[in-house]
Amino acid sequence: MTLRFIVLTDGQGGGKTALMEELLRNFAWLNRVAALLEAISFTRGLGVSRAEPRSQRLMDALQIGLGDALRCVLADGTPHLVLCHRGSLDPLAYWLARGWEKEE
Repeated sequence: MTLRFIVLTDGQGGGKTALMEELLRNFAWLNRVAALLEAISFTRGLGVSRAEPRSQRLMDALQIGLGDALRCVLADGTPHLVLCHRGSLDPLAYWLARGWEKEE
């Protein structure tokens, strides 16, 4: 399996999600590109407030699980570019900004 991970970075509203969606719809990129979605979009409605430390653990576990699932699905050996939204790293920034320890 050959996977190359590319992290798209830019500010809010910079077009990261739009680019990912366009590439996923474009026939020329079919079966050549995949997207690793942000865990935060899956946490809404789970009953864990983003103000608590356990929300960070939830997002970390989800993000790791999403990555593992994508690797499993793409394990057939077909080379893929995997686009990652910078937002998948944002939880750490919020965690540290609240003064929580990394080890929590």
